[in-house]
Amino acid sequence: MGDYIDRGPHIRETVALVRKMVARGSAVAVMGNHEYNAITWHTPDGRGDWLRTHSTVHRRQHAATLEQYGMDPLGNASPTPELAADLAWMRSLPLYYRDDRIIVVHAAWEEQAVADIAADPLVLLDDEALYRSAYGEYRESRSVEILLKGVEMPLRGDRFYVDKDGTRRRKTRVRWWLNNQPASLTMKDVAMPPADTELGSMPVDPWMMSHLPGYQDRRLIFLGHYWLSGQPAPLASRVACLDYSIARGGLLCAYRFAGETAVQQENYCAVDTDGNLRVSSSLR
Repeated sequence: MGDYIDRGPHIRETVALVRKMVARGSAVAVMGNHEYNAITWHTPDGRGDWLRTHSTVHRRQHAATLEQYGMDPLGNASPTPELAADLAWMRSLPLYYRDDRIIVVHAAWEEQAVADIAADPLVLLDDEALYRSAYGEYRESRSVEILLKGVEMPLRGDRFYVDKDGTRRRKTRVRWWLNNQPASLTMKDVAMPPADTELGSMPVDPWMMSHLPGYQDRRLIFLGHYWLSGQPAPLASRVACLDYSIARGGLLCAYRFAGETAVQQENYCAVDTDGNLRVSSSLR
């Protein structure tokens, strides 16, 4: 589901495990925004800087990965051979996976975002496309933002919330799959955690609802990205997130798909950080 790096105590081991599974044909892996951010962090922009700026916030987000690969998180050295090899592998990851029954994407789905990369999930293997993806005026950039980072909407006035890393956010990720919702919604109904709590009673701007892509596809769609907590449960009848914050003491969550046309609660299974089963499953 993506986001194999930047969190938790065993980043290198996680990447090695996923690489082996993919190489053996026992798994398909998609790119997350953290893999994308790492690729652009380590890619020169040709003008003396990097495709992802080495700002204080960006450096903090990537620090655990740099440290675990034996690099100084405060420096700008070239990646170690091990990290360079893993970055090359990350760049080979598709932006999404889909077949006749399911779609897998890290954060959000929008048909226009897919069309803008010519329906090529491996588009970032192209150097020019990777460059364009880092700058907002290009279609590739918008596609990456939606597919890997989700749909974000600006907050009205001077409102903000504080994210899990302590950063003030004046935009919020939203429940992009919503279709034909009543106009009386509040931000608790539309925003993704933690903003749904922080901004809960705030009225939803009608402009925001009119710009949600919605989800009309009949296939089940599986997401990562959102660092949910509590007991895994469907986000909508055909939408399931499997990121339940394992790298911060949550659950490692999976879904056992058996061809159904709606997400089934009993098909979730998960373990905690000690390996204990925490969610019942009829397929256990």
